[in-house]
Amino acid sequence: MIERNVCLGGHAVLIRGETAPVEEIFSFMFDDIPEEEFEKAEAEFTLRPLDDAWEVMEGEKQLFKRPTLTDAANFLMGEVVYHLIENNQNYMAIHAALLSDARGGILLPGESGNGKSSLSIWMTKNGYHYHTDELVLIKSGSLKTRVFTRPFNIKAHGIEAISALVNIDTLEPKASRGDFITMIPHRALNPNFVEQSPEISRILFPKYAKDGENMLTELSPAAAGIELMKTHVIARNLPGHGFGQLLNIVKSVPAFKLNYNHFDALPELLAEL
Repeated sequence: MIERNVCLGGHAVLIRGETAPVEEIFSFMFDDIPEEEFEKAEAEFTLRPLDDAWEVMEGEKQLFKRPTLTDAANFLMGEVVYHLIENNQNYMAIHAALLSDARGGILLPGESGNGKSSLSIWMTKNGYHYHTDELVLIKSGSLKTRVFTRPFNIKAHGIEAISALVNIDTLEPKASRGDFITMIPHRALNPNFVEQSPEISRILFPKYAKDGENMLTELSPAAAGIELMKTHVIARNLPGHGFGQLLNIVKSVPAFKLNYNHFDALPELLAEL
């Protein structure tokens, strides 16, 4: 039996597996998340094979069953993230990507489907340092971050766009493909990865629309605060739902809304950052 604790912000989840492929995909997904001290695991899950499928168990309860290991592992990752942040009261948890350059961290908040992962891949291939495309913890009262570094997660409908940037079949380390999700190892694009959690220096709200207009617009602190609040996934845990803390962030760093319809538009748009 393979066991490991996945930790974030003083919380942990215990995951178990029973075969070599499970051990391999655990490493694929979680090796860049450092262990931390914690009091007890928030939850325990098992990922294991069946005759024709893979299942995720919580105790004796089956939560998920799919033919591919990648899709089952991706579901497990979602459960892990949920339990890592559910009871966290020391950080704001933002559904966002985080990249960085010489000026510091660039936070890319957004709801699913806004193109965070696609933009993160483009930025990583164009000189930015990748930290996560999923979850960023921000220490209350500061711009300091704690990131959940994972592979890029690309949904099936986004593969065509990503294929214009990378040849997924030739990546090293290799991508992990499922019916619904393809996980691309960030180290294939980010070979000089160094574990770090940069302070936020800019906020960028991306929105991809095939028929949309290419535009970078600076937002007022009020407008940026409202947009950022939409991606604050544990607001209920903080006084005033954390809105005052978010306002302090958007008053401290510039925020922009990015609309783009093609990767070719990005060099000129992002140069304005």
